[in-house]
Amino acid sequence: MKKIFILFIAISFSAIFIYSCDKDSNTANYTQQTGLAQDYAFVQGIYSDIFKFICQASGDSTLMASGVGMIGGANVIYDSINDKYTFNFGNIKTTNGKSGSFVADCDGDFQEQGTKTSISFNNFYVGNSRVEGSNDITNQGKLSKTTGITIQFTDSINNAIIIKGNDTITFSAGYSVAWSLNSPTNSLDDIYTFGGYISGSTNSGKSFTANISPNALIVFSPSCSHILSGVINMVMNTLDSNNATVVTNVSVDFIQGDGPNNDGCNNQITVTTNGVIASFPLQ
Repeated sequence: MKKIFILFIAISFSAIFIYSCDKDSNTANYTQQTGLAQDYAFVQGIYSDIFKFICQASGDSTLMASGVGMIGGANVIYDSINDKYTFNFGNIKTTNGKSGSFVADCDGDFQEQGTKTSISFNNFYVGNSRVEGSNDITNQGKLSKTTGITIQFTDSINNAIIIKGNDTITFSAGYSVAWSLNSPTNSLDDIYTFGGYISGSTNSGKSFTANISPNALIVFSPSCSHILSGVINMVMNTLDSNNATVVTNVSVDFIQGDGPNNDGCNNQITVTTNGVIASFPLQ
């Protein structure tokens, strides 16, 4: 009887130990997965903003005429001879604000078919995260609509880098973007929609990929400083306690809310991982 009792204790202890290890491993993976989801939302927001700012600048008749203006909190200089926009946010870094500058160098009118715009960064930060690399936006042409004009673009990002805390995120993306101008006299009703793919990896061995349905995933407007709405289904690769790769399907939902201006703007995302739902503020 004594031997059986000792054996029972040993088996029970082993089961508890295994369960504890699995729980710790699951917790570690969940933390990595939600962290990657927030990294994705952060990266997406940066490049969505950049695209939106250039659209706004190219449609600002005062800026185009005078060569100077204010867009998205940046002092903007427009070089009409070289079709170049410089967005300068100043040198003071804030937690959620931008600092430094980026340049949008066009080889023609941004709103005309065939124009290619190359983006470069100069000590550009979003919050405390540094953005490096470049991306190219190409105008694919205009489509007439009853209430206005839609301009189609492609946006290619290759091996760009964001240094965010202890993580260095390297990513590539290929987007199709539609800019719906709607009322030509009111820029506040413009709508932007993204489709395509994005993939990224971190210096700690984690990675993610997302395929975005055309014009269905991300929608945002000039009156909102956050992505307005859209659901992304992602595949994530994280590491367990033995450094083995764990593949997980994760859903990220940019929540559309009431917003202070009744425009649906909300700074929250919902992340669903293995049936577990959690909400996080956009960074």
